[in-house]
Amino acid sequence: MSSLEKVESLAKILALVIGAAWAVWNFNWRRARAPKVHLEHEFYTRPLGDSVRLVTVTLAIHNRGNGLFACERGETRLHQVFPLRLPPEILTALKSGAVTRAGAPIHEGETVVPWHPFQTHKFRHVEVEPGESDCIAFDFVVPSDVETVRAYTFIANRSKQKQNIGWKLYSMHDIDRQKEDDR
Repeated sequence: MSSLEKVESLAKILALVIGAAWAVWNFNWRRARAPKVHLEHEFYTRPLGDSVRLVTVTLAIHNRGNGLFACERGETRLHQVFPLRLPPEILTALKSGAVTRAGAPIHEGETVVPWHPFQTHKFRHVEVEPGESDCIAFDFVVPSDVETVRAYTFIANRSKQKQNIGWKLYSMHDIDRQKEDDR
């Protein structure tokens, strides 16, 4: 084997090592280990008669990370905010002026008012490729007198499901009756 062949073999080995190191670095170190997800709610409302209204909440899931976003379970709930329909003890506290937790009707250890829920829609196994988005629509039928609703979505983090850790989104929506009447 000539010295030129030895140099050529050494160069090939060195190129393979550098290529493998680059692939490992690119896959493991450069790639974000935790998913980067952005959630959004969109609302659509439509009267279905004199006494009920359709409220469709569309959940948009945007994967801003470098890896596949996969969730095993999630849910979206719709709550009535106005007119008030709260548990009796909170309504009594509000009427008497004896509210809890720094002037708000919030239970100890909680961060939001326990609004009256209409319904919960659960979903399973959603995957969104890096740089892609996906949408899931949820239909809720609510009484026509409801003026303000709040949507809540929770998507469990696949790697932290036992701790019940994941992504949450709260969105308030005022139902615009004038806009509905114009349709």
